[in-house]
Amino acid sequence: MPVPSGHALSSIVKHRVGDFDIYSPRTQFDYRISINIEFEYHGNIDDLVEATERGAKKERMKDRVTYWHQDYRIDFTQAKRSDLPSDWSHELEIELDEHKLFKDGTSNRPAFDVYVEGLVNNLRILGRAASAA
Repeated sequence: MPVPSGHALSSIVKHRVGDFDIYSPRTQFDYRISINIEFEYHGNIDDLVEATERGAKKERMKDRVTYWHQDYRIDFTQAKRSDLPSDWSHELEIELDEHKLFKDGTSNRPAFDVYVEGLVNNLRILGRAASAA
């Protein structure tokens, strides 16, 4: 059943562990590989402390479409900041299926390397295709 626009489907808390920025001079797109810890939040969101960026609150409205391809989740997101309502950003996220990486609570290191290589290859292909368009 479709959810009316403007209604939250769920609440997720995201903690950023680190970033790896990749410069791609042969395309119009650079990449960022981020390592995050995410979990679904079932409490009252009013009890959470809002994240800030450079000391200012960054509130964004998001419209997201999600697809699955092999072991990757692909999110296309259109977002706008509340303080700049005419300034839309468009984001593409590709996430690894963590269930494939952590079977029975243990890390599968060889699979991790293969998945990261596949992730980077997908980024390269998408960057070249988007630059050509």
